[in-house]
Amino acid sequence: MMTNAKNSFGERIKLLQISFINELPSRLTEITDYSCQLDTDSNDGLALESLTRKLHSLAREVENLLKLKKLMNRHFPSNQKNKSLNLNT
Repeated sequence: MMTNAKNSFGERIKLLQISFINELPSRLTEITDYSCQLDTDSNDGLALESLTRKLHSLAREVENLLKLKKLMNRHFPSNQKNKSLNLNT
């Protein structure tokens, strides 16, 4: 039962990571476009504000993924240490 919960939780985290990675190029392009507007736009304040919001949003998503991964590791510790110890004995 614990293995099923770990697999289900792990799969959800993997799907979130894959989704984030798949969306990253377009999000970075969007951020780059906003930063280019700073050079060409007469309304630099709005472009800077939009860029800042986009960067904060991206940073929050990365932070949330890291929190999920830590949570998974805490609740479902890996047996790799035990396996490596068993191999050495």
